[in-house]
Amino acid sequence: MGHWHEGRFHHRHPGSLYQVSPSDKALKPLSTGYQLGNLDGVVRHKDTLYISDWISGELYQLRDNQRRIVLSTNPGLADIGADAGTLYAPMMMDNTLVAWQLP
Repeated sequence: MGHWHEGRFHHRHPGSLYQVSPSDKALKPLSTGYQLGNLDGVVRHKDTLYISDWISGELYQLRDNQRRIVLSTNPGLADIGADAGTLYAPMMMDNTLVAWQLP
């Protein structure tokens, strides 16, 4: 689950990524997702998480306890989705939908 801090946009502290326990609904922060950004979309592909940041337009990859920026776009990178190895990214400020092949 991605988190934006309270307020509307441009927060003082970046949002973090949490794992939700199905049994008791407890939240556990992921160390590689701590204060990651203004999180919008989260997709799992194989053993990797991809997370979009609406404000910066960056796409993060979390894998093997490491995080890195794999793509920098314009602001407005929204609710990403994936299907059969393709990541779909709506670019809300550009009114476009972009697709990338995932490794």
